[in-house]
Amino acid sequence: MSRIPRIVPWTSTEEYQQVYEWLYAESPRMQELGVKRVKAWASRGKVPHAVTCTAAFVEVMLRDQHSTEKISLNELCLLYSMVFTRFVNGMVDPAQQGTFALSIATLAAKLDLPLWFVELRHAATHEALPSLQLLRRGSRQAIKWLDDNYWASQKPLIDTQINDIRLLIANYKDLRKQYLKVFLDLKSKETPRLASLLNNKLVKQIQKLTRPDMLGDLLIPVLLESGFLVPKGKRKRATLPDLLLSEELLQLWLPILRSFDETWTNFGSELMQIMLEKLDADFEDEATTSTSYMLTIVAWIHQILKIHLAKKSTSFGDIDLENVLEFCLRRPNSFTYIILEFLTERDVELRSSVVPFLKYIDKTLSLDHDIPKISDEEFRKEILALETQLSEIIIRLKEEKLSDTSNELDERSTSSGWTLYDATSWVPCPIGCLPNGQLPCLDLPLELDEARKLPHF
Repeated sequence: MSRIPRIVPWTSTEEYQQVYEWLYAESPRMQELGVKRVKAWASRGKVPHAVTCTAAFVEVMLRDQHSTEKISLNELCLLYSMVFTRFVNGMVDPAQQGTFALSIATLAAKLDLPLWFVELRHAATHEALPSLQLLRRGSRQAIKWLDDNYWASQKPLIDTQINDIRLLIANYKDLRKQYLKVFLDLKSKETPRLASLLNNKLVKQIQKLTRPDMLGDLLIPVLLESGFLVPKGKRKRATLPDLLLSEELLQLWLPILRSFDETWTNFGSELMQIMLEKLDADFEDEATTSTSYMLTIVAWIHQILKIHLAKKSTSFGDIDLENVLEFCLRRPNSFTYIILEFLTERDVELRSSVVPFLKYIDKTLSLDHDIPKISDEEFRKEILALETQLSEIIIRLKEEKLSDTSNELDERSTSSGWTLYDATSWVPCPIGCLPNGQLPCLDLPLELDEARKLPHF
């Protein structure tokens, strides 16, 4: 009986791991990216409570430490208290499964949740709001607890499976090379039966490590690593204008790709989707963002689309050309433009409807190329110059503000200086009141209630 696929809002394990790295990064910009991505996940489906809480804690900390808006102490305490209360409640509620309700402290102990988390949650819910320093400390400890008890426990299993698959693929690569070398030395043709035996052995071993719904998380990312479908040596990679894969590369990998496609009906569509996403990826490893790597991915997309479009071919039949076309039109860049041209060259009707988009994309890309490029050193110099100018402007504004303040004080001192109260109009009044009998306004100015001016412990 086939297992029901587990539906998750992230597209791959790589994206899941990337969001973890963003949330726990030191850069506020990276953290903000992680928070936004978790919000995008929430719009797709159910997000694990631990992931939601991690993003919520990070978002409140960003507002606390890096917000340019004026935030009062009370507002910050309320924000931290709400996130912390939801964190504890969401952790202990699923464990409340008995006939009789257990205390939150008992459930927290079963989850290895620190008892003072429960006490802090109780104070924030039923008593006076805890101090901001205590809430900040609790939030930092909560994020660390989530890292140790949730995020860290997700990584080893996935990493172990990926490492095992990587080892199998590497062994296949070595055996396949030796196998092809023997036939080359003997100057004889490859025997399909022997090739299928090698492929079937690898497929059976990988089947034990993954499921059809996990191909995009485990198998395909390994295939797209530098050194497998894309050779490490740049001379062996595809180049413009032909974008042709070497015969050696095709003989090495095309048979096993066909075997994967025969074993898993969704392999072709998963492989195509992830390769397309590689062409539009941000914040990836440098080895997978070089131009030669991207062009080789484009060449593999061309090769797979040729097989799909062939009349008598049965391989990669589940690929949806409309999805490929839509992706390339929605994510226009130099690489997806090449794929659009490839598709339109093989379909006259498609070309007539897509030509206006191709012209627009071509014009946009040409404008991008016209923008002058500067080196990192020139960019740093430009930033330093702008920072210097900004500092000078800030100093000038402060001097002008001080000058205006001193002038205002001078005017006040000359126009309304200290004078002796008229004894004839003097009326006795209680201590603390003004001579007219009114109480003075002793409210603390809002400027002194800014949380940003308090030190972070």
